[in-house]
Amino acid sequence: MGWCRVGVGRKREKEAENGLILVFFGCFCAEFSMVFLPLKQRSEIRNEETEGKDERRVGMLEKERKLARKKLDMEMRSYRRAGLEKNPTSGLLRMVRQVVGIPVAEIAEKMGVNRSGIFELELNESEGSVTMRSMARMAEAMGCKLVYGIVPEGGKTLEQLAEQRLWAEVFGLGAAGQRVGKTASQQVSSQPASELDGISS
Repeated sequence: MGWCRVGVGRKREKEAENGLILVFFGCFCAEFSMVFLPLKQRSEIRNEETEGKDERRVGMLEKERKLARKKLDMEMRSYRRAGLEKNPTSGLLRMVRQVVGIPVAEIAEKMGVNRSGIFELELNESEGSVTMRSMARMAEAMGCKLVYGIVPEGGKTLEQLAEQRLWAEVFGLGAAGQRVGKTASQQVSSQPASELDGISS
C-alpha cells in the first residue's frame, strides 16, 4: 500500500511538472510570436493605425475649410455683385476725392507729402502699380477705409468653386474643366453646387 501511494504521488508530481512545462511553452510561444512577428505584418498594422488617424485629421480639416468658406462667402457677398459689373469704376482714389470734394492740399497735408505725390499715387492706381499700403493711407486721409475682396469668377461662391474643383478631380478634368488629353468637343462640364442657405450671389 505504501508503495502504491508513493507511485501515485510521483505520478501526480510528474503530471504537474508536465503541466508547468506546457504552460511555460505556451507563454513562450506567445511572447515569441509577438517579438518576432513578421516585419511586414507589423508594418501593416502600423500603417492601418496611421491611416485611421490621417482620415480623422482630414475629416476635421475639411469641416474647418467648409466653415471658413461659408464665413468668407458671407463677407464677400457685395464683392460678388461688384465683380459682375461690366464697367466697374476705375481710379477709385481720384473718383472718391472728386465726388466728395476733398482738396488735394488737405490730403497731401494729412499724408505728409506734396501735391504732386497725390497725383502720382492716383496715376499709379490707374496703371495698377500702386501698393495697398499707399491706397490705405490716402483712403484714411479722405476719411475712408480700404477694403478689398477676392471672389471666384462668374459670381460663384467659394463653396461652389470648391465643389467644381472636386468634381473636376473626380472626372479627371483640368483647371479649365476640360478632360485631360481630350479635345474641347469632349469637354465635360461640372455642375456647381447650389448656393449656401442664406447667402445670395
